Amino acid sequence: MKRMLNPNPMRKRHPGWGVGKALILFGACSSLFLGLHESAFSQQVDAALSQEFVAVGQPVQLNVSVSGARGAQVPQTLKIEGLDARFAGKSEQQQMQFGSGGYTRAVTATYTYLIVPLQEGTFTIPPIPVAVDGKRLQTKSLTLRVNRGGGGAIPVRPAVPVNPGAGQSMPQSPPSNSNPTDAPDGKTVFGELLVPKATAYAGEVVPAEIRFYFDARYQVRLQDRPGFSGDGFTVLDLSKPIERQQEVDGTIYNVVSFQTAITPAKSGRLEIPGATLEAQIQSPSSTRSRQDDFFGGIFGQTRNASPVTIATDPAELEVTPLPKEGRPESFGGAIGQFSLGASATPKKAVAGDPISLNVTVSGRGNFDAMGPPLLVEDDGWRTYPPGEKFVPSPSDPIGFNGEKRYEFMLLAREDREATPVAEFAFFDPALEKYVTLKSAPIAVVAQGGTPVTPAVVASATPGPSSPAAPVAEVSPEEVLQTGDFVPATFIPLLTRGWVIVGNGMLAVAWCLVLLVVAGRRIANSPRARQAAALRETRRLLKTMEDSSTSPEQFFQYAEEFVRTRLAGPGNESAGIDPRERLDKTLLPEETEAAIRAVLDRHDASRYSTATLPLDASERQEILNHLKTLDVELQK
Repeated sequence: MKRMLNPNPMRKRHPGWGVGKALILFGACSSLFLGLHESAFSQQVDAALSQEFVAVGQPVQLNVSVSGARGAQVPQTLKIEGLDARFAGKSEQQQMQFGSGGYTRAVTATYTYLIVPLQEGTFTIPPIPVAVDGKRLQTKSLTLRVNRGGGGAIPVRPAVPVNPGAGQSMPQSPPSNSNPTDAPDGKTVFGELLVPKATAYAGEVVPAEIRFYFDARYQVRLQDRPGFSGDGFTVLDLSKPIERQQEVDGTIYNVVSFQTAITPAKSGRLEIPGATLEAQIQSPSSTRSRQDDFFGGIFGQTRNASPVTIATDPAELEVTPLPKEGRPESFGGAIGQFSLGASATPKKAVAGDPISLNVTVSGRGNFDAMGPPLLVEDDGWRTYPPGEKFVPSPSDPIGFNGEKRYEFMLLAREDREATPVAEFAFFDPALEKYVTLKSAPIAVVAQGGTPVTPAVVASATPGPSSPAAPVAEVSPEEVLQTGDFVPATFIPLLTRGWVIVGNGMLAVAWCLVLLVVAGRRIANSPRARQAAALRETRRLLKTMEDSSTSPEQFFQYAEEFVRTRLAGPGNESAGIDPRERLDKTLLPEETEAAIRAVLDRHDASRYSTATLPLDASERQEILNHLKTLDVELQK
């Protein structure tokens, strides 16, 4: 009976082990299902142009990205009237990702088309069909704008490798060892510098591409990014490397390309040096590299490798200055193709509240060198220097395409119903002429006037009141005692000593009271209050002489000093418009203009979204103007 109540422990654990195995199996199946679901869900395609604005004959890349799958099928040619579009190659990127099923290797394949515009116009690239794991997907449609070009492409010949290792030569036939530069065709590695134009304007941004080719039979490790610089031009930062495989004259090459842009600084013939790249190359493998091994070969570790420096041929560019004829006054150095847009917030503003006018310049060109748009038709408005921000296009790896956003702060001097108009002028190198764009005025309701600014000048503070002298309590009436009266010699009361002392003390007390009352009256008189306010106002000049005072605080003190002095000592300065008071004050014309400039700088420091500099010499000059104002108002 006892044995029946206590079963064998081993038999008790059997059901638990069965449940554990079931849970493990269920978890594995769930992870597999979720992993498959995640893999299927992550399959997507996308398309992007390397440039959205090009000239006739200028090549542009169309990249179709396929993520989450291998072996996608894309068309070899794209039939678009006016464009020559051909398939150029394929590249893959691999990275480790952690999902619900654990770590997986994510693959993104990029299929590149080379598009050459044959005529000017606006072209719509239709959705490109992509077959992925039996599914048919398609990309979004894209728009390419083509203008008339000003020159053909520069012919570029591939360069042979130089400096193939210390003390090594380049034999004509490959030996049995591992010299990577020994190949029958002499093209184990080479480079290309592609510049799409032969002529350009000074200041124009010219896109360029640097390509390096490595025979796919060799293992390669790149030492660093390419070196590319020279005199007479600036170079944008190189993009991230783009990797693909390409067949050239029957040989499969691993290709690494970098995109950048060149900006000529002056006119004349520009010599563009070749780009160089340091690499290590190992002997060819026994079998041709698979596509999966491409990325590991280019950036992986190599053994017994020989160093090699690959250089492209140099290029030339004929640079001409911008024409002076037809140059608008609002031209601020922008070169390229741009569009203009504007918006305003808020649409209603009371007196003293600013309105933000946001102006956007989008397109392609020299965003770093261009100046902001100008505001015209701005009667009745006070405008201030704008803040700016550049947002590159997601499809542009070098910051050549994008948009620049400017924020202007507007303050209405009079009642206004529309914002100023933004005017932006640029030179279009494809059209070879200047173009001026204007935004439409935006309807707003803005009340004119000056914001009410509280006065900070402290007036003289009256002293504390003197406590009143305590009133002596009246003593009970004394009872005259006559019974013990003894006649004596009569002495006048006023001649008694204690009476004289008491009267003297009383006289001194009265004198003190009179002095206190007179002092209070003098301290609270208009003249005294004016003098105290004037002293407090002039203390601001001492504070402004401190070099540690920030520009914003400096101009706040300056505006406060001007407003208080124009209001007059002892008068309430809050709520007055100092510019209106200047019109009523007989000041020298030079002094009045300088004070108005100080008030404008104060408004700019208060409302402008840009950082306004203020050096020591300018501080001293403004202080001198304020002191001159102080002297003129005393006359």
